[in-house]
Amino acid sequence: MTESLYRDYLLSVTFKAEGILHAGIQLCFSKQNPGPRIEIFQGEQNQAFTGSLWIPERGLALLNIRKDLYTNQGWNTISARVEENKVHIWLNGEEIGLVRLNAPTKGKIGLHIDGHNSHNKAKLRVHEILIKPLE
Repeated sequence: MTESLYRDYLLSVTFKAEGILHAGIQLCFSKQNPGPRIEIFQGEQNQAFTGSLWIPERGLALLNIRKDLYTNQGWNTISARVEENKVHIWLNGEEIGLVRLNAPTKGKIGLHIDGHNSHNKAKLRVHEILIKPLE
């Protein structure tokens, strides 16, 4: 997690996943509210793919149904614009969509990796994380 709290910002995370992995990028995280998470799926058969947005206690609020946007063996970049009560998401330059939230949009930014036993050989390699606060 970041040490700083962020409200309105642009985010870009370049990563490579190896093995069967369920991970994500936490947006607006706090102890009281874990906030939304942009999902990263690797090697699993899903109805939703990397770039989908999960909201605690509600489930997937934005589904990426295009498996072709994600590169299994290479680097991928998830970009997001978090502003006011909206999250806008792109995967490798292709727009996934926009979601309006009913929750605070101020918090920490971090990476989440699911601790399920079948994922114990999985790796998430992060090449770059860029955060730009919006004025």
